[in-house]
Amino acid sequence: MRPKHRPRVRVRLMKKRLQLLLNVQFPEINDPKGLCRDITGVGRWGNGDVEVSLSSLDELPYVMGLVRQSYERQMGKGGDEATNELPSQ
Repeated sequence: MRPKHRPRVRVRLMKKRLQLLLNVQFPEINDPKGLCRDITGVGRWGNGDVEVSLSSLDELPYVMGLVRQSYERQMGKGGDEATNELPSQ
């Protein structure tokens, strides 16, 4: 039986970075810095059409914004207004 909901992001630990697969179509992601890679149709582990790598803690707020966009798309909240920054605390 297939699960009702797919994971929103898969994380793979690499030697010098984290590799994330976002479960969103590439044209739907707002990525002004160009960190995302379109892996539509590429043989790969997991699901999702967007790959992004995190190689520095400085990139974490931006990458979390990308993860948030994927989450909001899957939850039906659109994600168009999503920012690529974490909310200020």
